[in-house]
Amino acid sequence: MHQFILHIGNIPAALRPVSFDGNGKQWQQWLEFGGFRVAVEHPEQQHLQVGRQDFFLTGKIDNLTVLAANAGIAAADSDIVTGFHLLQQNGWEGTRQWKGAFAVILYDDDTKVLQYSIGNTGLMQAYIHVSPHQAVITSSLKALRNNPLVERSMIPIDSYRYAYTKNVAPDFCFLQQFRRVIPGYAYLFDVRSLDVRNHTAIAIQPIEAIVCNIRPEDAAERLYELIHANVQDKIHSNSIGIPVSGGVDSGLIAALLHQSCQPIHTYTIGTDFGNEYEQAFEVHRHTDSIHQEIYVDTEGCCEGLLQSVWHNEICDPLYAEGFVGFYHVFKAAQSSVTQIFTGYGADLILGDFLQIEDRSNINAFSEYWCRRAAWTGEMSPFLAESFGLNIQHPFWETELIQFSLSIPYAYKYRGQEVKALLREMAVNKKILPHDIAWRKKNAFTTGASLDQLFSHTLGIPHDKTYRFKSIFLYYLFECLFVKDEMLRDIDFQQLITKTNNYVRQHLA
Repeated sequence: MHQFILHIGNIPAALRPVSFDGNGKQWQQWLEFGGFRVAVEHPEQQHLQVGRQDFFLTGKIDNLTVLAANAGIAAADSDIVTGFHLLQQNGWEGTRQWKGAFAVILYDDDTKVLQYSIGNTGLMQAYIHVSPHQAVITSSLKALRNNPLVERSMIPIDSYRYAYTKNVAPDFCFLQQFRRVIPGYAYLFDVRSLDVRNHTAIAIQPIEAIVCNIRPEDAAERLYELIHANVQDKIHSNSIGIPVSGGVDSGLIAALLHQSCQPIHTYTIGTDFGNEYEQAFEVHRHTDSIHQEIYVDTEGCCEGLLQSVWHNEICDPLYAEGFVGFYHVFKAAQSSVTQIFTGYGADLILGDFLQIEDRSNINAFSEYWCRRAAWTGEMSPFLAESFGLNIQHPFWETELIQFSLSIPYAYKYRGQEVKALLREMAVNKKILPHDIAWRKKNAFTTGASLDQLFSHTLGIPHDKTYRFKSIFLYYLFECLFVKDEMLRDIDFQQLITKTNNYVRQHLA
């Protein structure tokens, strides 16, 4: 009999030994269906058996109650029952409207077909490996630690040449045997053969750039409606915080939150190499927030980097260094708030953050970067959840993403400044003053000089190509997800030495 291993759900913060052979300690519980064994973290919450069908739900569908009401379905005591009825009534097409970080899996024992999806925005990451005798679907590589039944090895480092602007396949994974699951699709395969050739994908709502014909004033109004609705839909608490840089993205979300929640908490990051304290203070004054300035040193960089890669399984050095800042915001916020909002994603959908030469291609270019976000780990909620925080990205919802990628490129620019439509809307709607709305774009990592801090921590020249940093991340990823080392066992200095040795031999 073929062996089928399925894991869904995030690993607990305090990881315990895992055994898939049924012996020894295990934090999973085995379930049996269709002749296959399945390990599930919280079976009572994540597994539902109805007749010959098994349904799994991990994560949370944020708008489940609204969807059920609209569909005429009585909300059940558990999300998994409501989710199952929605899927039965509306099919996979209905999941276009589902919001949040979740993965769903449906197995039909009559047809022997297993189907799964991680939604349209990639907030819940997932990986898949199919071999002649085994299938693995997991939302966490940590679930495979110390598991002799699942082979894991890194892609050859000699074939790995990272550049920030280099095209990367959206299903890229550092592990040779695995591919990332791509958002916006429902995947199906016949578990009788477990043959990858039987593995097919049905498009639900993948991210696409389809330019529409719309007047600037109508585009601005629709943009406002979508952003405002996303903010309102995501407020589930009276204690809300947001990291701010002093720019339009986080400033706009902070101001919209201020209209509904008072007071809000704001945070800003600084290092020895730079900060945006002064600019962020203007947002603080505008929103009358409870404000905190956070300083990150070399030790804090190491701590944030390790924790971010561990929890969100980040495989991109740019976002690894960016999450150093988010880590310290979460750490500072955990005692004061229960929800964290961000202005994250606006650059991806509304502006030329890489300053490409032919701006008429910006929507197609942005489409690629939005798809790319599915494998970087930058949108995953796990790091925030490790602090007991619910994280929300109002710019990162399907309808807003799709609309933003349809806006004519000329609406997005005024001279050399990007995101013009967003800036004009923020001023015209009296959400932000002109000085904040039109502040020159500065990336989060460069504004707080987290990029320079990361370079300094590694003892390497500051190189914006990220080649050196990618080698360090490769070795760190290998330690955590192939060699199964714990964070406390990581020798940061040894990894730095190993990185520099490789750089001198191969990249100098």
